[in-house]
Amino acid sequence: MKKVILSSYRALIKHAHAFDASVAHRAMLCSSPIHNYDHLKREWTSYDSSQEWDESRKSVDAFIRVLNDSKEWYHPSHRKETLRSFIRNRFRNSPFSTQNLNFAFAAVKVLHHSQSAASSLVDRSPTPTHPIWDPSDFSVLETIPLHGTNETSNHFVVAHPLLPGIFRHSIVLILKHDSSSALGVIINKPLTNSEGAVTPLWSIVPDQHTLFTKFLSNHAVMLGGPVGAESSDMMSLLILHNCGDVAGASCVSEGPHGKVFLNGELDSMVECLEKGICEKDNFICFLGFSSWGEGQLSGEVERGSWFSVAHSANRKQDLVRHFSQTHHDTCAAPYSNAWCDLLQTLGEEFGDLTKLRSLQSKPHDDS
Repeated sequence: MKKVILSSYRALIKHAHAFDASVAHRAMLCSSPIHNYDHLKREWTSYDSSQEWDESRKSVDAFIRVLNDSKEWYHPSHRKETLRSFIRNRFRNSPFSTQNLNFAFAAVKVLHHSQSAASSLVDRSPTPTHPIWDPSDFSVLETIPLHGTNETSNHFVVAHPLLPGIFRHSIVLILKHDSSSALGVIINKPLTNSEGAVTPLWSIVPDQHTLFTKFLSNHAVMLGGPVGAESSDMMSLLILHNCGDVAGASCVSEGPHGKVFLNGELDSMVECLEKGICEKDNFICFLGFSSWGEGQLSGEVERGSWFSVAHSANRKQDLVRHFSQTHHDTCAAPYSNAWCDLLQTLGEEFGDLTKLRSLQSKPHDDS
């Protein structure tokens, strides 16, 4: 009995050493969800996906949740202790108990599977970097601050590397986050067709207004989010710009280098462009937007699906210039490059998470 436990303990420590040495490996350890968002009730409800598990596997899940500081997914800012110290402390109290033997068997199985998956998924090529984000401009937050549609925001949510689907590797500018809902636009994903070619604006809104036919027709359309993305209706098109002279525009972000505005009267945009008040490169067009129900986004940040990031009001550079640069870069390179670059500004461990950028990275897997 003692030999079996000691053998399992050594295997656990060996696996733990590999996970402690690699943030990318460590991020692969996630626990089962205990809450699920009910869109009809517009609230989080209890949900136990481990009901069919045996007690030893449930104890491993609880162990991972403790390591993740109650989050389902790993967050670098919440790293309390190493796996090795956690395992040693557990076995120190009752090294030869049946409970620890069952836990060891289950834990070795989970860690071995996760390590194998991580080893095959970790991208060992040089992480792409682009000098478009200044590290001093960003800080990681625990939550997303509340603000209404008439207030400005300098906040983003950045996708965890395990987040799948349309939000994979996304950077989302939050336009609104109040007690009833949240709205935002993905700033780093150009809309592409079935062959992977970037979609120009003229193919979305042909011959509808001078703004689009004369000035913005060749602009790449950015995928703002899943809501309205399948529609070619003008109501689904959002325009971000830094032209304060556009009538009817709403200010969504501001800083020492200028403000960022959303939408406005199209005729007024044309007038500003014709007068040279602003340039066409200062307009970015989004098809669709991202939307969350009451308390949904806060809950997703809490469970670890997103990193909440503040873009300093005293930032050194104009936010629209960041967007414009990101916009051009993502049309010429993988959209994950901007995601990698922003995570790297948040610190070394966040940067190490970008080694998982190949995770679920099959083209057009945005369903």
